[in-house]
Amino acid sequence: MSVDNASPYNVCGGMQDNYVWCGPSQGRGSAGIAGFHWTTMQGGDGFVALQDPNDFRTAYSESQDGNMVRIDRITGETVSMRPVAPPGEQPYRWNWDTPFVLSPHNAAVLFAGSNRVFRSSNHGQTWEAVGGDLTTNTNRDDVVTMGVKGSDIDIAKNDGIVAWGTIISLAESPKRANLLYVGTDDGQVQVSRDGKQWTSVAASIPNVPKGLWVSEVAPSRFDEGTVYVTFDGHRSNDFETYIYVSHDYGQTWQAASGNLKGQSVKTITEDTKSPDVLYVGTETGLFVSTDRAKSWTRVKANLPTVRIDEVTIQPRDNAMVLATHGRALWVLDHLEPIQEYAAARAAAEPKLFTPPPYAVYRRPARDRNYEFWGDQVFYGENPPAAAVISWINPRQVGDVRLKIADAAGRDVREISGSVLAKSNGAGVQTACWDLRVQPAPPLPAAGRGGRGERGRAGAGEEAAPPGTTAEDRTTSPAGGRQAENPPPAQTTPEPSPFGAGCGGPGGFGGGGFFGGGPTTAGPFVLSGSYKVSLVVDGKTVDTKTLRVNDDPDVALTAVEKKRMFDQAMEMHALQARVTDAATAHRSLAQQFAQLSTTLDGRADVPPDVKSAFDAVKKDVDALAPKLAVPQGGRGGGGGGGGRGAANESLLTRLGQAKNGLMAGMSPGEQTTSAYADAKTNAPKAIADLNAAIAKATPLAASLAKYNLTLNVPQPVKTEPAAPARRSTNGPRG
Repeated sequence: MSVDNASPYNVCGGMQDNYVWCGPSQGRGSAGIAGFHWTTMQGGDGFVALQDPNDFRTAYSESQDGNMVRIDRITGETVSMRPVAPPGEQPYRWNWDTPFVLSPHNAAVLFAGSNRVFRSSNHGQTWEAVGGDLTTNTNRDDVVTMGVKGSDIDIAKNDGIVAWGTIISLAESPKRANLLYVGTDDGQVQVSRDGKQWTSVAASIPNVPKGLWVSEVAPSRFDEGTVYVTFDGHRSNDFETYIYVSHDYGQTWQAASGNLKGQSVKTITEDTKSPDVLYVGTETGLFVSTDRAKSWTRVKANLPTVRIDEVTIQPRDNAMVLATHGRALWVLDHLEPIQEYAAARAAAEPKLFTPPPYAVYRRPARDRNYEFWGDQVFYGENPPAAAVISWINPRQVGDVRLKIADAAGRDVREISGSVLAKSNGAGVQTACWDLRVQPAPPLPAAGRGGRGERGRAGAGEEAAPPGTTAEDRTTSPAGGRQAENPPPAQTTPEPSPFGAGCGGPGGFGGGGFFGGGPTTAGPFVLSGSYKVSLVVDGKTVDTKTLRVNDDPDVALTAVEKKRMFDQAMEMHALQARVTDAATAHRSLAQQFAQLSTTLDGRADVPPDVKSAFDAVKKDVDALAPKLAVPQGGRGGGGGGGGRGAANESLLTRLGQAKNGLMAGMSPGEQTTSAYADAKTNAPKAIADLNAAIAKATPLAASLAKYNLTLNVPQPVKTEPAAPARRSTNGPRG
C-alpha cells in the first residue's frame, strides 16, 4: 500500500483476488468512509500500489507475477511496463507478490525485482538491469521436501508457486541514492552500494537457518549504514522470531528480536521521527519498540488479532496505516504518544505529548441520503473532527484540566469536569478539543408561561458539543454568568474509543434537519497557533503548541473568515446575555402567572398593589415573544429551518445568525438580517427586562406585607464582562 500528500491523504492498496484500490483516509460524509468512495486501479490479485508524490495523475499498481502498469488516474488508462527477457535469455522469475518501489530521491525512478533488479529512470517507459541473478538459482527439481524430491512430484507440482527463487523484498536507502538491498525467497540478502555491483551478506547473519524467506529489508532513515532485515520461517515449520540489524551496510549483524518470541515477522518499519522507534507486523498483529529493538510491546487497542503485512507512515500527518491480511486497512492517526513514550514515562510530572502536526474542522457534507441503504454498504471510520490531545500521567493524579489559549495568551477553551473524570489514572490519556471557543450558558428549558413544561431539544437544535460539561458552561468568553436554576447537568456521555469527549468517529456533527437551531456551542476558532496547557491539581505542568489549519476546500478569503468569526463571536456573547435574560424572564413570568391567580382571591391586598402588579405583569408579558425559548426547534432553524414562519424569539434569531456565520460559505440574506435584528433588538430587550426588574423590586416588598413572595432576579448585565484570567501556576481564578 501507499499514501499520498492530498488533504486528507489517500490510501492505495492491493487485495488478494479483489484488485488494487484507492480511497480517502477521511470522508466528509457523516456516516464515514463508504465503499463507494473507493476506486479500482487494476484487476487481478492486487498487490503493490504506488502514488507519484509530485503528480496526482500518475500512479502504478501491480497484480500477480510482476504485472506492473502505469495509470493515468484521470482517464483511467493503463500502460503495461513489466520488463521482458530478450530473445535467447531465460525468462525472468517474478514472485507472485513482486517487490516494486519508487525511489525516495526521485519520483521518476522505479525499482522492480524478479530474480534480478531492474531500474527505470523514466516512469517505467524503459528498464535496465542492475546486476545479474541475485537468488541461489537452485533447480526446484533437485529440492527435497518431506523426503520427496521435486522431480518426483506428480500431483499439483509447484502449485501456486509459478516461480522460485525470486526477489521478494527490495529497498533503496532513504539516506543515499543507489544504496540498494534485496531479500529473496530462498534466503539471500544482497547489498549494492553503487547501484551496480552486489554483495551477498546472508552468511554474516547469525543463527538463521539456511534458505529462510527474507520477508523485509529496511534501510534506515537516520543512518546510512544501518539496515534491518526480517525472516519468516513458517513455510519451513519454523516459528521463531528473526529480526536483525546491521550498522555497517550488512557486513555484520546483531539480533534485534529482544523479548519477541514465537512470532513470524512479515514486515518491519522504522519510525519517521525517532530512530529508537520501530514497528513490526507479524502473523498475529503489530508490535512496537521504543528502545531501538531491545524490547517489543504488542499494540492492540481495537486492532484485531490479525496478520500485518505492511506498516506505512504518512509523514506529514504523522499517521500509521496498516495493511492486514483479511481485516482491511487500519489507521492510527497520531503516533506522537509512541514516539515520545520512553522520554515521557521517565518524567516525574505528567507530560503532554506533542500535538498532531495540525488540526482541521472539515465541513461535513450532506452529499447522500444515508438512511435507506441496504445492509451490504460498508463504512470505515472517520477520525474525530477535533484536535486530539494526549498526555501521560506517571501515576494517579487528582483534578485534570486542559486549557487552550491563543497566540496572544487569551483564554479560548477549558476542558474539564466530568468529561475528564476518568483521565487522571496512570498511563497515556487522550481527550479532544472540538476547535471551538467556550460554550455559552445552557438554554433554559422551553415552556409556555409558567406551566413548567420541561423543554426538549428540537429536531433542528444542535446539542452541546461532546466534551462540554455543566462546569464548562459556567463562564463564556463573553463573561455571561451561569443561568439561574439551570437544567440538570447532562449525564457523562458514553466514552469514545478515540478519547475523552471525542464523540464518535467524525464526532461533533452539528445541526439536524434544518441546519441547526440555537446552539450553545461556540464558534470555530480561526486558523493559527494555539497553546495547550495541561493543568494537574491546579498547577500547569506542561504546555505545547497546536496548529489549527483551515479546511482546504473552503473558498472564503482570510478577510471573510475573520469578519464572520468576529460577527459570530458578537452573537455568541449576546447569546450568553440573552440566555440570562430569558432565564430571568422565565422566572418572573412563572411567578406572575401563579401570583395572578392567587391575587384574584385576596381581598386583603389593596387595589393600588394589585394595579402595580398588573402593570409590571404587562411589561413582563410583553417581553415574552422576544425572550421565549424556542420549542422543538420551530422557527429556529439556521439553514432555512424557520419554515417561513415569523418568529420574534431573540434566541432563535441569534441561532440563525450564529449558525450562518459559522458556516463555510458567505452568509446570505437570512443570516445578515438575523444578525442585524439580534444586534439591534437584544440590547433593547435586556434593557426593557431590567426596567421590569427594577419595577418588580418595590412590588416584591409590597407583596411581602401580605405574605406573598415574589423572588426578583438580579438585573442582566448589559455589556459583556472581561473574561476571567487564570493563574498559570495556581488554582482557577
